[in-house]
Amino acid sequence: EFNITQADFYQNTWWPDMQQLAKEQNLTYTAIPIFDYRGVTEPPFLYPEWESTTIIKDGKTVIATDELMRSVIASRHELGFHGYNHQSLLKDNWPDQEIMEIAILGAIKKWKSSGFGKLPETYVPPSNFIDGTGIDALSIAMPSLHIMSSLYLGEFEEGSDREFDPEPFDEDMFDFPRITSGYVIKD
Repeated sequence: EFNITQADFYQNTWWPDMQQLAKEQNLTYTAIPIFDYRGVTEPPFLYPEWESTTIIKDGKTVIATDELMRSVIASRHELGFHGYNHQSLLKDNWPDQEIMEIAILGAIKKWKSSGFGKLPETYVPPSNFIDGTGIDALSIAMPSLHIMSSLYLGEFEEGSDREFDPEPFDEDMFDFPRITSGYVIKD
């Protein structure tokens, strides 16, 4: 419709519109990046997708995702964490907890080397699925996380069915469930 790339759309159309809405409505966003969508659950944990999308800014080619992250930071919105990849931190999805932790530590390394500031406090599980093993991996590898934002509705064992309470798998985290995800408009 706009005859532009997806990266240009997000950078030059969608994000400025979202910033304007935040200003008009006095909103603060939590942006939750994923560093790789390839489904990799064994090392090495690299960032080819993150680094391959570029845009032109001030006449220079820059990594689009880095630029968007910096804009979120400059706009004083929160940067949360959605994982290294979009694989839910479930025992059955990963070889073991240590590999989960290595992926999380890889994301931290990328976060720090890219200059994204303080480590995130909010975690949103991919596909809203997480179990006790995943919570343990997060607590060990990224202790800066204090808020788990899964779903209010759903199955507890899969990481949903959360109240506004301490996280049952780790009382150092607080559950701040999203209650509109999955909403279907009906007559």
